[in-house]
Amino acid sequence: ALERRFYRKCETVESLPWEYYGTLAEKHGKLLKKMLAANKIAARKGNGRLNILLYGAPGTGKTSFARTLAREMGLQAYEVMQGDDNGRNQNAEARMVGIQLCNEQVDAAESLMIVDEADELLRGNGGFFAIFGFDMGGKSTEKGVMNGILDGMKVPAIWICNASAGRIDESVRRRFDYSICYEALNMSQREAIWRNAVAKYELDDLIDGKSIPGLAAKYLVSAGGISIVLENIRKLNPGKEDVETT
Repeated sequence: ALERRFYRKCETVESLPWEYYGTLAEKHGKLLKKMLAANKIAARKGNGRLNILLYGAPGTGKTSFARTLAREMGLQAYEVMQGDDNGRNQNAEARMVGIQLCNEQVDAAESLMIVDEADELLRGNGGFFAIFGFDMGGKSTEKGVMNGILDGMKVPAIWICNASAGRIDESVRRRFDYSICYEALNMSQREAIWRNAVAKYELDDLIDGKSIPGLAAKYLVSAGGISIVLENIRKLNPGKEDVETT
């Protein structure tokens, strides 16, 4: 019951192929894999701790990269819930409970926690730490609690936020063992996302390779937006001449 309410296994969420991430996987992936492998050994001895920060422009594939990395490493990914079964957003207190519960209940050597939309948690919002019994005497106290939570993580965790690094306090930022800044997608990246997404949804007969540069130039949408559009096109199954208007 606690797992269903506060965190969940990423079992039904489809992850993208590792090759999908191109230079990101080449530049950062090898080192992250080594860090996770080393942490797995340390976690079995009871002294693992690894916090990774993915931050920057929204819609650039941070969450899907985290899921794929977990799969590549053979780790069970767990995501801290952002909403309840009724579609209501979880408040900061509930999400922090989810982090603490997941950290205590899952196998640290075989798991990877994903804390998506962590902007509010990492910046702090003036009072949500009261649930842990702390008297919030000011921002420095709140900052200290966040630092303590990061320092006390047993399960390796990827924290994802859309804020710039400058909006996260320096003492919080230095708790992260590794961080990656995601810039807004450029033209070539959008083209690659279109090509991979068209192949993923098996829409090659409706959207040929020659039309993809035009789509990437015309529609400045995120990776998530491209996936939603193509998923709906697959459901609607229009004629080839009606794809763009659909």
